Amino acid sequence: MSIKDPLLTAYWIKPAEADHGLGYGVTAYSLEDAMSLLKEARITFNPATATVRENVQPEQMDAKHIAPNAGPTVWRGVWYPRLNL
Repeated sequence: MSIKDPLLTAYWIKPAEADHGLGYGVTAYSLEDAMSLLKEARITFNPATATVRENVQPEQMDAKHIAPNAGPTVWRGVWYPRLNL
C-alpha cells in the first residue's frame, strides 16, 4: 500500500538497544514527528543511536513477518507493531 498524502513519510526505526526486536514502522510528517509518535506509544530508546530508513514499506523490511503483522502505512501512526488501528 503506498502513501497517498505526499506530506507523509514511512520510516523504519531500528534502535541500537537489543531489547527492541526488529524495530518500528512509523508514518509521520517528519522524523521528529515519528519519534514523538513512538514516545506517545511509550516506546523509549536512545534516538541518537537508532538507524533510520525513509520511504519504506513493510514488505521491504520482512515479507514473512513484518508485512503480515503491520498496520496501514497510508496514514500517520505507528504501523509496526500495529498500533495505528
